[in-house]
Amino acid sequence: MPQPIRFFLTLVAIFLFFSGAARAQLTIEIVGGAGSAIPIAIVPFEGESAFPLGITGIVGADLSRSGLFKLVDYTGVVPRPVRAEDVQSEFWRGRGADAVVVGTMRPLPDGRTEVRFALVDVVKQVPLTSMIYTVTPAQFRATAHKIADA
Repeated sequence: MPQPIRFFLTLVAIFLFFSGAARAQLTIEIVGGAGSAIPIAIVPFEGESAFPLGITGIVGADLSRSGLFKLVDYTGVVPRPVRAEDVQSEFWRGRGADAVVVGTMRPLPDGRTEVRFALVDVVKQVPLTSMIYTVTPAQFRATAHKIADA
């Protein structure tokens, strides 16, 4: 075998031998978020307790993990708002919230569920967005992620 081919094959063999050992696992953990996380309250959706998978917990976890939002405690709020017009801006600002997410989950006769939500800016006292989704129980988790992305 000619010398240049032998040298090339030796280099390829060495490269292949060491390429399998040269690997690393990269893990990124976000321990802090934006310097000024937006305080937001996620009020449990009306009717949510009738379903095995709650949506508000997933929405809250998504927003909290993003580092852009800080969850505001909603406990002790009676009655809980379920529509944008039910949100009392002064009350929520007093609890330190800049925004509130409210909604409902209602079973439909065909087995699907109607999920309504609204995001309210309590500083400006205006609804920012609202949506209605008609979903199957298998779509609850994906719907919660869509709401968090809104």
